[in-house]
Amino acid sequence: MAGYVYLSNFQDTTVANIKDVLYQHFEPFHPVYGLHKTMDELLEAGLLIEKESFSLPEENGQISHLNLNTTTGELFYTYTERELTPEERLMSEVAALEDELKKSDIENKQAIAELTMMIAAAPQA
Repeated sequence: MAGYVYLSNFQDTTVANIKDVLYQHFEPFHPVYGLHKTMDELLEAGLLIEKESFSLPEENGQISHLNLNTTTGELFYTYTERELTPEERLMSEVAALEDELKKSDIENKQAIAELTMMIAAAPQA
């Protein structure tokens, strides 16, 4: 049997004819790891897509969501930003604090330079 990807568990989205695909099985007919169902049984609850025509999501650091346009049958991915891990969040905060410190240091140096110039320009007693 040709290689298929099985898709099922379609969830409504905010767009009427677009569904989120919540379940994917890349070897539905595998003798051990497959779903142990016939093609007709699988088609009752889902779709079978030939592996050659099934594309994987981009590796872009975002969370991918497989979607199905129920009007055209088109499959496509949408992407959402993923939450930062605690380590990434901490590193971002550290970087922001370092930038703030550098800016504050520059402002302090400018203030010192201005005061130095004012003192140098003041009449000597």
